[in-house]
Amino acid sequence: MAQETWTYAELFAQVEASPQFVAELERLGLLAVIARDSTGASLYGPDANEQLQKVMGLVELGYEPRDIAAISQKVGLPTSRRPRFKKPPVYLRVDELATQSGVGETQLGQWCEQGILRAITETESGTPLFSRESVEVVRALKDLLAFGLNQDQLSEWSELGRSVDKLITGLHKKATADERADKEEVRTQVARASEMIDGLRRRLDALRGGLRRWDKLLGAYDKRLDRLRKVWGLEGRKPRGRRRLRVPSRRRRL
Repeated sequence: MAQETWTYAELFAQVEASPQFVAELERLGLLAVIARDSTGASLYGPDANEQLQKVMGLVELGYEPRDIAAISQKVGLPTSRRPRFKKPPVYLRVDELATQSGVGETQLGQWCEQGILRAITETESGTPLFSRESVEVVRALKDLLAFGLNQDQLSEWSELGRSVDKLITGLHKKATADERADKEEVRTQVARASEMIDGLRRRLDALRGGLRRWDKLLGAYDKRLDRLRKVWGLEGRKPRGRRRLRVPSRRRRL
């Protein structure tokens, strides 16, 4: 699990501070906003409480926030200004993830306990928080569950997905870093990520084939049932006949 976070309510439960004062601390980098919740409220890093206590101690001595920011390096108070125009990520609570994904909170809780689903962080009080990307991850797990995969298979798929994501995220960080990364190392990692993605695609191809076979079989049952209706003069819907099953297919590579 990632480092714990502090919610706005948790951090300022024992501290009286106006929203304007808090906003100024955030703007000056005296409080690091690592994310926001779905309502727009700030989420702070694990050192936020210690950081706030240092700031408030200097405020009581008569210092203004801008003065504290100016001398912060001298007194050992780190600052963390967010890059301009870069918005912090938005994190979701489990009830919000359930609403947006269509999967119940009980199922999400079980997946978290089993390690199939992982929160990106948790608050100081222990509330798990999920990234917005988790919505699509949960929907994909729901699809696999509908396809008949068991818990062990879901865990395997989830772990493979996390591994690919971690590898690609690391490569993106290297691509945007100031220092030059070793090209051969990057080449090896790109090849590894591609191999893992192809492995997942092969598994999807097997599922697609199974779905098409079942669609064909059900179509045959439908036709046989319609013939029985005609023999006995019964009313009923006509068979849909052979139709093309719309299953997401592999994208053509450029």
